[in-house]
Amino acid sequence: MDHFTTSGGRKIPFISGYREGHRRNWRFKTSCSATRGKKRVNFPLTFQDMFTYGMMADLLTRLGLWQGRKYKRSLDLGGAEGVVSSLLRAEGKVRTSSCIDIVDYRGVFPAWLHVLYHLKYRFDVAISKWLPVPAKWHVFRKNINKYGYHTNFHSSVWNLRLRRMPGIDEFVVGDLYDQKEQYDLITAFNAICYFDYDRLFGKVSELLEEDGVFFFLADYWWFPANSTTIYGDFPYACQRLDREELERYFREHYPEHADDMLNKYDYFHEDARRPTVADYVAAAQKHGLSLAGAERLYPSEASNDGRTPVVPAELQRYADVDLNEVLEDIHRTRPDVTLEDLHTVHVMMAFVKRSDKSEKLESRFDKS
Repeated sequence: MDHFTTSGGRKIPFISGYREGHRRNWRFKTSCSATRGKKRVNFPLTFQDMFTYGMMADLLTRLGLWQGRKYKRSLDLGGAEGVVSSLLRAEGKVRTSSCIDIVDYRGVFPAWLHVLYHLKYRFDVAISKWLPVPAKWHVFRKNINKYGYHTNFHSSVWNLRLRRMPGIDEFVVGDLYDQKEQYDLITAFNAICYFDYDRLFGKVSELLEEDGVFFFLADYWWFPANSTTIYGDFPYACQRLDREELERYFREHYPEHADDMLNKYDYFHEDARRPTVADYVAAAQKHGLSLAGAERLYPSEASNDGRTPVVPAELQRYADVDLNEVLEDIHRTRPDVTLEDLHTVHVMMAFVKRSDKSEKLESRFDKS
């Protein structure tokens, strides 16, 4: 068979070589502890954390929430060995840094090793500035491509500074929903896909002080090759097929991989609604978090993260792919998804807790 028929009657033609042309990792475990349980630190992973930390600093700087502001207490969700928490402290952005994870990473990343890795990071940045095309350099290319984040050398990504000894003041091993402390900065890097995002926003709002900031960087479900790495014989298989159709597709064509594919499908946001940027904003608003700013990230045709050799900008060049047809299939169950969502690989968002509504808007005009 050279096509798959959806429940709506559409025949989606298979594209020869498409599925085989992707990096695949069929074996999958749904628990966070199982997928990230190896307690070891290496430079590429630390470099990635430093890179994404710089991305956060760039966004918060543009929003007026970074330069000239020192936070009292921070909490990084799912922070693993605590690179982000350690950087916040080392750069002097917080007085007290905390990290929470369900895996015990305490002691895995000592301060001396953080300093050593930081020096290597700074050395690599300095060397790369002398190269004709810095983005092509192998050390930086992986992260630039993965996140679709292109910036100049004025960015915080390239200008990390240690002003204090790095370290984590508090490492919490346990469940976020059991926490009671208050923070004025909460961060999450590639962690919220392990949560029901609506419930998460409620807990974050509870933990944030008034005028506190919540920042997250999230893998985006609607990109053709998201973190589930589910690939079919045509682009956007797990986005344009609902769960029942996806199971039927794999049972019919790749029965040996069907169970693993469903496990991968179900882990994303605890099998809840696949959020768009608008969904994040609505859920946050519901829990008293106001949108401060957001940035979608789009990889170019020359910049993909290794999950797919053909990114959306390039897919549109080919006669056997029509993103409008993809969107039409998705709209059977999710009419709110847009073409822009199909191009988004990651999203950065920042929210501020502003629940005090004692003052009326008309008073603003009275004062003026």
